[in-house]
Amino acid sequence: MLNLNGEVIGINTAVSSEAQGIGFAIPTSTITDVLENLKSNTQIPKKPVPFIGAKLTAITSDIAKKLGIDTTKGSIVSNVVYGTPAYRGDLRQYDVITGMDGTSYNTPDDLIAAIQKKAIGDKVTLNVIRGGNKIDVKVEVGNKNDFEDVE
Repeated sequence: MLNLNGEVIGINTAVSSEAQGIGFAIPTSTITDVLENLKSNTQIPKKPVPFIGAKLTAITSDIAKKLGIDTTKGSIVSNVVYGTPAYRGDLRQYDVITGMDGTSYNTPDDLIAAIQKKAIGDKVTLNVIRGGNKIDVKVEVGNKNDFEDVE
């Protein structure tokens, strides 16, 4: 996209077929940070994504009954990815995470949001119910970009 002086002011991304002359563009000010990487065809650095490497699921009343717990608040660990911070911290499948650093989190989304607010390398204490016993599991927050093919 050019202005009347012939200067590049944006990169066209879409044009509406329903309206005449209406298009959408990314302003050049948005891409100036990555422009040199694009020119030299180098990989653009990815933003760090804090994570622990465990797939968390909501606790239903059926799951709570099978685990012998009396609450549906918290998150059940349905999978731990090999080599991730959760794996190294000995978090296990079927652990129920009720909180982190003493703060309760009622849903997986709440817990994930709290983890993502941490910095890479922060050490957190997960409050866990394992086999009917309350334990603490210490995990260092990792960068999801360091682990390929992790959902």
